[in-house]
Amino acid sequence: MLKSVKLEASPSWWGIASSPLYYNGSIYVTTFSNGTLWKLNNEGNVLWNYTTGGETSPYTSPSAYNGMILFTGNESEQQVLITINESGSIVWKFHVEGKITNTPSIGYGKVFVATDKKLYAVNLDGNEAWNITFNGTMSTAAIAYGNIYIGSKDGKLYCFNASSGKIEWIFEANGKIDSSPVVANGVVYFATNTPEGTIYAVNASNGNLLWLYRLKPPEGIYYNIMSSPFLADNKLFIGADDGYVYCFNSSGLIEINVTLTIGNYTEVINGNKYFINNTTALAALHYASFDSITFEYTLDDSWYDEYGSMLVKSIFGLENGYNENYWMYWVNYPEESMPSVGANQYELGDKDTIYWYYGSFISTPENATVVLKINVKVVEAKINGFTASDGFRGGNITAWVDITTANSGWFVVVSGLNGEGDYLAGISTFYVRAYEGIRVPVLIHVPQKATTGDYKLHAGVYRFEEYPESIITWSHEVVIGVK
Repeated sequence: MLKSVKLEASPSWWGIASSPLYYNGSIYVTTFSNGTLWKLNNEGNVLWNYTTGGETSPYTSPSAYNGMILFTGNESEQQVLITINESGSIVWKFHVEGKITNTPSIGYGKVFVATDKKLYAVNLDGNEAWNITFNGTMSTAAIAYGNIYIGSKDGKLYCFNASSGKIEWIFEANGKIDSSPVVANGVVYFATNTPEGTIYAVNASNGNLLWLYRLKPPEGIYYNIMSSPFLADNKLFIGADDGYVYCFNSSGLIEINVTLTIGNYTEVINGNKYFINNTTALAALHYASFDSITFEYTLDDSWYDEYGSMLVKSIFGLENGYNENYWMYWVNYPEESMPSVGANQYELGDKDTIYWYYGSFISTPENATVVLKINVKVVEAKINGFTASDGFRGGNITAWVDITTANSGWFVVVSGLNGEGDYLAGISTFYVRAYEGIRVPVLIHVPQKATTGDYKLHAGVYRFEEYPESIITWSHEVVIGVK
């Protein structure tokens, strides 16, 4: 450490929570107990300070524009936005209703600042442009596309027209937003200060949810997020109360791993109910949608009666037709050709990779606007039921295993131990058509000298050529008795 300078006389809980501003070779920082702006040089020497006298929010920080420093103060118990030049002379003051809660943002010829009662837009000459009732937090407004984006205490992210103050849209999150939004490539990123802190990405033009990532703390533990996101090298970085810094790809690529098992799930479209195989490209999208990153998708069944296929209308709130972009899918790009059937008809294999991508009809996953990459693990056999009878020494136990598989040529093995470590086992081979269930009998011989008592049995399924090294799946435990 080169030097430390004590500026806050009454640090209380917060000390100096204001973020220092480095501008034109000097350092500016505020202290909250008496609403003071300090100017220091690079050696840490105080050049001047301006004190307003009253307490301000500890989380507000100074901003700068065109040779002017903007900060918040408290004069005679009234909060004030102050513009001061680099010499320490006041340029103008603007008094507000309520307590200023955030750092001033500057853009489109205005200064935007929030209080616990209102959001203000102030022209750069100090005259009010507009104000609106607002419940502000330390969330500082992001400015882009002619709008400002800012979080509130009521758990909503607001998009206001920067010129008029008109509300363009409101996105309701899962709690208070202290995080300051960041905007890039048509997406607004922010997080919530809740026990299950959640990171959101929403469409900057309409407020539609693109994706969210919710932290899952142990019971009684809080993982709030007060950190603000930061973007660099097409990555989004943000910290949380669990002690971790998280990194997300912000360039439009989202990658998720899913495990698919034999069976089906139900889609309801326009009141119609459809059963979809769990190992299809559509199923991969379905199960990815409530994985670590949560998102929504919508479907169109207008082609189903004629072609048996379903059309994906939207993912992440991005709908087909917006800016002439559409959702398409491609499996194992670029090694394999683009599928020619609906996603509900395309059967995936183990270790397939499916790309859902949003772009023009000539786009590929390589150059699309948004890409969802799903890495697929397919569990190629499923045990639907397992029962076994009791047995006698020198006799046999009959086990029944109900199995559905994705291919043919399988072993099923039933084996288990008793409390003394004695072992029983039986093997059966079977053939079954893909996705057609079969009930397989397994005969287990009980040796004459077997120990009597309870045995815990499991059923396991193997590929024929991989037995006994690589098991595909196994069953729950069944307890049988030997007499």
